[in-house]
Amino acid sequence: MKKVQLVHECMRYAFIYPNSANLGDDIQTLAALQFMGEDVTFVPRDQLGLVTDPGKVLLNGWWSHDPASSFPPKIDALPISMHLCQKFRDEVKDLSWFATRKTYARDIDTANWLRSLGFDAEFIGCLSLTFPVANVERRTKLLFVDTRHAPSSRCSFMLTHLDPVNLELPYVIRHREARQLLDLYAQADLVITSRLHCALPCVAMGVPVVCITKEDDPRFTGMQRFITICADKNLVAAIDREKQTRDEREANARSCAETMRKVITAWLQEENAHA
Repeated sequence: MKKVQLVHECMRYAFIYPNSANLGDDIQTLAALQFMGEDVTFVPRDQLGLVTDPGKVLLNGWWSHDPASSFPPKIDALPISMHLCQKFRDEVKDLSWFATRKTYARDIDTANWLRSLGFDAEFIGCLSLTFPVANVERRTKLLFVDTRHAPSSRCSFMLTHLDPVNLELPYVIRHREARQLLDLYAQADLVITSRLHCALPCVAMGVPVVCITKEDDPRFTGMQRFITICADKNLVAAIDREKQTRDEREANARSCAETMRKVITAWLQEENAHA
């Protein structure tokens, strides 16, 4: 595989996902850009270990299709909002990288796995919880995102994160499409979704949301603190539960988001101190 050659020093990096048709990945990149700024160099997430020039990057998201190329030897990387999938755990050969820093995990399952191996890890939630509250007009009564439910009225709509055409789009267009999705979510009175990176941004933006998923999915361990999760057949009861527990869940989300902001701010200030 050809190495990624970059020309600038002390730059900041963010991820693109050329092998993913899921705009949820791009929503995670937008969350990182809030902190890294728009003047970044974009690199494929699964080739990060091949980057040879120094810089800084947030390691948020789902990790990874290529464990051998996951760790950036020349980059100051903050492992925050990381989910280590089973493929990564089965195939990664060297975990010594985790011994040199604390990992802030996206889910409890990842944090527990790292701690079981003797590494310093803490559950912190997803970086998409740091999106600002949206003060916009609510134009859509009910929005379905990647569910089996069909809209039942003109006040209901259905959207998707997953489309094969996304594989052909340049990252600039993908990011624009992801921003448009967030804008649409912000205008809903209620969102029903199976997508984590629809549900969590909704909570951050102050949009009521219910997430339909398998309760034993390791990606969702700990997410019950922020979002109402249910099986498909229990949707009506879950909507009632969402109303009853909304204040508590939003408070939990704000608390985790504030922790992430503090961690990232301190890490970025280290860059300025060494400049």
